[in-house]
Amino acid sequence: MSDLNAHGVLAAVELAFYAPAFLISVAICIKQGFSRNAGWFYMVLISVFRLIGASCVLYMETQHDYSAGLQETAAITSAVGTAPLLLALLEFLQRVNGSMTSKGPTAKIFRPIHLVSLVALILAIVGGVQSSQGNSGDYSTGRSLMKAGSVLFLLVWLALAAIAVLTCTRRCYTPDSESKLVLTSVCVLPFLLVRVIYTVAVSFSTPGSIFAYPIPNVVVQAIMMFAMEALALCFYMWAVMSTSKQERSANIDGSKD
Repeated sequence: MSDLNAHGVLAAVELAFYAPAFLISVAICIKQGFSRNAGWFYMVLISVFRLIGASCVLYMETQHDYSAGLQETAAITSAVGTAPLLLALLEFLQRVNGSMTSKGPTAKIFRPIHLVSLVALILAIVGGVQSSQGNSGDYSTGRSLMKAGSVLFLLVWLALAAIAVLTCTRRCYTPDSESKLVLTSVCVLPFLLVRVIYTVAVSFSTPGSIFAYPIPNVVVQAIMMFAMEALALCFYMWAVMSTSKQERSANIDGSKD
């Protein structure tokens, strides 16, 4: 790694972490079953995003090829990392509340949060593409979209945090098989908050700041992005591997509320 700068080293570390994380997440999906509302699907998704982004950065650093396409891909995959983690938490909370013996938040509460998360993800992607364009008009539009997306991510976190705390206070109604999902839902909140704050800070950053888009300070990026995502993903993997497969009938009952 002698030829790599700090961002290249961080990309190599990301590859070393997310390659096995991807395999573990795929194994979890095979064990638990693929479904539209499976939170573990988003564990696979963030691993794919990070592998693509880190590969682009590593290629640029080793081949000294800083083409617009590679930089755009790396920036976009970095910007959208918040969404899969929040969506995974949302699905875990929906599953836990659907399995409670006493009624908790219903699917009607989770649907708008899911929709807002998807809108934020789309804004982040479109904003990343626009801000990578050459002319100042597209760049300005892209940054505005990224700012809007980051604010929506923060609102989603606030909603999920409230539901997670409420769910924890009602854990006596939760089956023992779901207990680790409840614990994980609360434990990951600080990590996700730091990750969301990082997204907001990068979106609203100005040139010269440590959060300056599209290449923030590598130490800030390592701590507030990579470390927070890795910790949250480790909690997710631990919880899901310790949780039994949910029967289809339970999912259906939860979705009818």
